[in-house]
Amino acid sequence: MTNKTTTALRIEPKVVEPELIESIPPAAPNIVVWPEGADRPRKVTTTTMHDGSIRHNFS
Repeated sequence: MTNKTTTALRIEPKVVEPELIESIPPAAPNIVVWPEGADRPRKVTTTTMHDGSIRHNFS
């Protein structure tokens, strides 16, 4: 029996100002915003629509 050690890599999310959300590129990973009055930060994902517009989703 052998001991195995696993090292976890923690990636800190980048926090951006809410007014900068519109400038988030479609492929930007780990973007987090904390809207005023919210109880927790929200992860922002972006989707490029058929017409070329960018949609921002908050989870």
